[in-house]
Formats: sequence, C-alpha cells, structure tokens
Amino acid sequence: MQQPQNMRITKLLIVETGSYNPQYRRPYNTTLDGQTLNVLQERLAGAVDYVPGQMGGIANQFIAPQANPEKQIEMPGGWQERRMRFMAEVEIELYAGAKMREIVMGYTDHLGATATGLLDPQMMFYVNSTAAIRDSVERTPMGNQVHSSVTDNSHVLVDHNWSGVFSANTDKRLRPEDVYSTMSRSHLEGLGTVMDARVASTQQAVKSRRQNGSAANYMASILSGYKKASVNNEFGQGEQEILMAARANAQENLVSNDHFLSAISQIRGSATVSNMFQYRDLQQLDPGVVQVTRATVMGDAQRAKVHQFGQTADWASSDRETVSATILSQAVPALMMEVGLTMVGFRSTNSDIGGMMNTVFFQAESFSNSDQSMAIERFRQNLEQYVLSGITYGNQIAYTLEMRVDLLGETWIKLSLDNGPLLDYNVPQFCDAHLVPVLTTNDQLAVTLASDFEALSIQLANAQTQNHPSMMSAGGTAFGNI
Repeated sequence: MQQPQNMRITKLLIVETGSYNPQYRRPYNTTLDGQTLNVLQERLAGAVDYVPGQMGGIANQFIAPQANPEKQIEMPGGWQERRMRFMAEVEIELYAGAKMREIVMGYTDHLGATATGLLDPQMMFYVNSTAAIRDSVERTPMGNQVHSSVTDNSHVLVDHNWSGVFSANTDKRLRPEDVYSTMSRSHLEGLGTVMDARVASTQQAVKSRRQNGSAANYMASILSGYKKASVNNEFGQGEQEILMAARANAQENLVSNDHFLSAISQIRGSATVSNMFQYRDLQQLDPGVVQVTRATVMGDAQRAKVHQFGQTADWASSDRETVSATILSQAVPALMMEVGLTMVGFRSTNSDIGGMMNTVFFQAESFSNSDQSMAIERFRQNLEQYVLSGITYGNQIAYTLEMRVDLLGETWIKLSLDNGPLLDYNVPQFCDAHLVPVLTTNDQLAVTLASDFEALSIQLANAQTQNHPSMMSAGGTAFGNI
C-alpha cells in the first residue's frame, strides 16, 4: 500500500436515525437439482467467460437468500434505539502527488448528540462500509467536468461478539474467496473435523465487495474465477492447485490497505484493524475535523420523515415478497455503487401494456456533480437484467415496485408480486453490513454451497469439453485433473 503523505477530513455529517423493525440474516442458499443444472448448462455452455449479464433470470434458480431467517441481528441498544448515522469524506494525498477520496459510512451505538450539536465523547462510531473514489477532470464541450470512479466499494465485516474460533456460534464467511477455501477443505481426507480459520469471522475487520450482495454478480465471480484458474493451470495439476489459484484471483480488497481504517486503528493502539473509533480519535487524526462536523438532532417534523418501529412489514416472514424485498435491499445498493450513485428513487413495473419492464426515475444523486444520465441508464439496465429478471423468473411474474435508496440513510421498498397487495419494507442502510448474505453460523450450509458451486463448475467444464474436444488436456478434461 502506498503510504499517505497527508490525510484530511473534509466533511463529517452526523444525523439522528429513526427506529427500526428487527433485522434478520438470510445467507445465500444453493439448489442444484437436475432441472436447475439443465437451465444453467443451456445458458452458460460454451461461454468464454462468465459475466453477471449471463446470470440474469437464472441465478435465482440456483442461489438466493434462504427463505427462513437464520437469526435476528443484534444491535447495540436494540433496533428500537435511536442512534446516529454518519458519513465522513476523507481526502488522502499520496507521496506521488496523487489524491483520492474515501467515503466512510456507518452508525453509532446511541443518540450521543445534543440539540445544539454537541457530541458525547464516549459515543462509539462503527464503520459499516467504505468507498475509495478517484476523481479525474474530463474536457467536454460544456467545459471541464469532474468524473468520479469508485475503485473500492466494500462492506466492513467484524464479529464483535467473537469468543474464539471453535465457538459454536462463530460466523463463517461466504465471500467468493471463502467459497474456494471451503472447497479445498472438502478435499482434505483423514483429518476428521477441520476448522478453517480462513473463513471464520473475528474481531479483525475484513472487506466484502458490495457486489457480493447481487446474486448475479456473486455467481459470475465464483464461476469465472474457477474457470480462469482451471484454464491457466499447468496440465497435470490437481484440484487443490486450481482452488488455490481461484482463491487468489477472487481476493477481496485488503482492510490493511484501507488508509482511513489503518490510521484510526493505529491511533487507538489496536493490534488489529477494526471498525470502531470515537470522535477524539478523529480529532487526533485531523484537528480540523471540528470545523467540518455537522451533527443534527431531528425535530418532530424531521422525525416524521424517517422510519418508526412497527411502521412497515415484519422482516421475519418467509413469504415470496419478503425474500424478494431482501434481494432488492442487498442488490440495488450494490448496483448503485458500481456507477457512483448514492441515492436513487424509481418506480418499475411490467404491468403496463405490452408486459415489458418499465423503470422511471424520480430522484438520483452521486458522488460528483457531473451529468448522471449515463450512470442512471447503466443502473437501469443492470437492475432489470440482474435483479428484476430474477425475482420475476424472466419477467413471467407481474410486479410493481417503488424504491427510495439512500446509501447514507434508509431504503424504502413498496413491492407487489402477482397483482398482490403493495407491501412496505424498510432497511437501515447505514448498517447493512450486518445483513449481507455472505455470513452464516451454519457450517453445513457453507459446505453445501461450496460443493454445489464446485459441482456446477465441473459440469460446465465437462459440457464445454464435449462441445470442443480439441480443448482436452493430457489429464482428460478441459481444465486438467478435476
């Protein structure tokens, strides 16, 4: 990592939140039966590489958040507790003269601010996600415009309740690199029960790309990584070597390379990189933070605009609407950040004349002030192809959807499927790292998911070999000894 020469906090917004219904974890769950395998082979056979667009409308037949919640998520003080959410913009100057921005988003443990904006020095801040942004100036007929590119967009995963790697309740990670680790574990013989520390969550923070919340992106990442590792391996190498190479290709961004998190952890004297800090730590990092801090405690009129406990549908349900709302709440923010959008409002339906998907936007904001028309159009295409096509099984189910998503605040969802009633859901987006589908306490689920992905990868490789016999290696398959 290139060490920063200077780090300056240019903006710190701290705002009171609403109160929320209990939130639940729904990890990814796979289904690989004969029908699903036929559908996937028909769509993916012969593909040079696997990309998210290929998974639209079929990914959900193989992988989706499980219908029954695995557990209720714990929050300091409970979900009815009002707290603060925050967004910090950090300007980082590197030794080479280059500059970058880091957007740090998260929440606090309690409502630690007065009406005049004074902050409780004991209030703890928790980082939910970070985004690294590179700004470049583009010359256009309308003059110079700043174009912002998101180079890292990740949740920060930490288990603050960690009690040891052998604890029965230890979270297991299901990020693509973790799936490969679990695959390799399954090939170890004669060792009895194996605890893989590589996939176990601890108090050490790790990153998980937001794109992992989109089943299409997640599935494409795993299948593509396996395919590339197989093709690039030397003839005669075995499955373990393939999996090691695939894991290396799929590695997440390192939390130790995160300039802000590393600096804050050093200030706090932490032996590991964590996601916790207090306001005094920010003052030590940059004494000028006091001048750019804006803390807002809401009045009655403002509170009426944010979510109140019990206001929307219960997330504990296992019906199709709740599972679909879960998919939307995880996938849509991932697609937004891919194109640099921080807030969107849209309506979408396939119930108009002609039955085609029609998505109309009424709000959009981004990290830059440049024209957002291209970003919005790309987001619309990805939304319909990757997400809506999945929850409607290729546009076979009627739907009506309205969403308002603020990555710094809340996600509001109004959803109707099959001409059913319009149901309201709400997600506290500022803490959505707790809700990602790539965490589970169920080790068997992790093993089954990895096994299904490996079986699917092998089936696709064999199908390609049958269609292209010239791709056979000395080991007898397209990709070596699988």
